[in-house]
Amino acid sequence: MWNEPALTQRHPLFKELMTHLTPTSLCGSDWFEFIRAMRKLGMPDRSLSPGAPPGNCENAIKAIMDYFEGTSYKRSHLIPLDLLDFRVDLEFGPAQIRELTHEELSDLLAAETISWCTYTSPAQINESIKRLAQFPWLIVTETVERTPTQSFPTPADFDLREIGSARIHMNRLPEIAEKVLFFLLLPQWPTNMHIFGWIPFVIPWCYTVSECPFEYPARFPGHEMMTWVPKGPDDHDAPERINLSEDADEFMATLFNRDKWYSFEQACRSEIVTGPLRHFFTKGLLDDGFDSFLSHMISMEAVLDRGPIKRGVPTWQQRAQVLCPESDEVQAVQELSDIRNKYLHGQRLPDGLLTFDGNKLSSEGLNRARETARSIVEAAVNVAAARPDLTRSDWLAELDERVREMETPPTASRKHP
Repeated sequence: MWNEPALTQRHPLFKELMTHLTPTSLCGSDWFEFIRAMRKLGMPDRSLSPGAPPGNCENAIKAIMDYFEGTSYKRSHLIPLDLLDFRVDLEFGPAQIRELTHEELSDLLAAETISWCTYTSPAQINESIKRLAQFPWLIVTETVERTPTQSFPTPADFDLREIGSARIHMNRLPEIAEKVLFFLLLPQWPTNMHIFGWIPFVIPWCYTVSECPFEYPARFPGHEMMTWVPKGPDDHDAPERINLSEDADEFMATLFNRDKWYSFEQACRSEIVTGPLRHFFTKGLLDDGFDSFLSHMISMEAVLDRGPIKRGVPTWQQRAQVLCPESDEVQAVQELSDIRNKYLHGQRLPDGLLTFDGNKLSSEGLNRARETARSIVEAAVNVAAARPDLTRSDWLAELDERVREMETPPTASRKHP
């Protein structure tokens, strides 16, 4: 590219850049990153991808220079909503939920780029996208800021002390996508199939598409992880759906809009809605089995501050009672806590409504934990949205005062002769 006089004359800045990006002047990893970027920009290695187009040097150079001269770029996180009985288009904050045509989904995913970057057959990618277009999609877009001097990563950019370290809350989804999912999990969805819990959709995977030429696309997950209903031998399988109630359209439009998102963002700035709360509450949906149960229990404790039992200090179960006084599900907090404690200490789970067989948690018990966690977390977010400046210590003190008021019997009026 840089040996062609016509190109270098039209793009002198690119020529200057290329004088610094040569295999002899850079370490091998930097040169490899640049080659991968050019492949992503439409100039693949045709010896490895025989069906790939020859590429357009002008477009590739323009994309490279736009990145180095710009200060930001966009990422789009595409999440298929498995099992969702889609009704109405939604748009709030950085996200939207809608159905996509085959062509729209192919453009958003950059199907050709996925094909020649991952050396996957274009026909295979196209078939997966065609099947996935039958599902509704959650699309989350974020703007990533970068400094004008940001370039390729070098060995000096890495801290050896980070090797082997572990983040306290490792997200399975990008942070902005986890925040949007937290927003979707708060309300009570009007589903008629309560055996699945209160959320009528499943998230099998998240695929990120970035405008940054140096963020290489991952291998496309495909449609195999979605839930399908077998049809006739000559027909493709159809997507499985969880039926929603008749008022689902009005519910979704009322609770998932720009005004509600603004209130939600106000709550997220409060000390009451902490990072661990958001992490474990969304993790409860992404996990399976007893791990999901434990995540829901931790999210309740993250709200109500489970601490050592002290004389005269209300327990977190008592705080739950005053936080959600009208919810019948909150009465199960103590029983759910006993199940969690016995499990962690290797004891036999208690017999009763929530468990059976002594070492299994019934689906009713798991759903009870989900609904109880949702009620408590939603109540905390509502308080944080209404009073964003309220500190966590003051809020817990208010809950404790309300507990004491409930426990103090009313004084009898004194009768005078």
